[in-house]
Amino acid sequence: MFCSKCGKENPDGNTFCSSCGAPLQGSAPSQTQDMKNLAGGFLKSMQEKAKTMGESINKAAEEARAVADEEKAKREQFRAAKGISSSRFEHYFIPFDREKGNDFSNSISAELIIDRQTGVNYLLAKFGDGAGLSVLVDADGKPLVTKIDDTDNEPVGPQS
Repeated sequence: MFCSKCGKENPDGNTFCSSCGAPLQGSAPSQTQDMKNLAGGFLKSMQEKAKTMGESINKAAEEARAVADEEKAKREQFRAAKGISSSRFEHYFIPFDREKGNDFSNSISAELIIDRQTGVNYLLAKFGDGAGLSVLVDADGKPLVTKIDDTDNEPVGPQS
């Protein structure tokens, strides 16, 4: 096969001229078809990988939802066992030592209450027939705020 640009004879099967590098006339259609085949194979391979990745992502999302639902069910069981309602506020009963012999020791209690929408922490203190509710503040006088999970308005992290 002779190069149409420089006239050099090239062995059969060459795609480009060994002298000037120009494409040889008989090889151009074959080269184009090879490129199309290569591109088509690559595209098909990428589509298969994307489908597999999508399936993996969907499976991981389903597993995460199942874990979140399980955790939420555990919280609801805990609330039910402790007599805590599933309202806007999360209640935590605060145990404290009561002095023996004190007539008021059985009528004193305290609860930490967390607003599930704002995260603001409150202290509810009960004394006999009276009670007091106060926003808990830090040393600078700013309200203490617990981070709330946006998906289900639950306090994040261990609470006791």
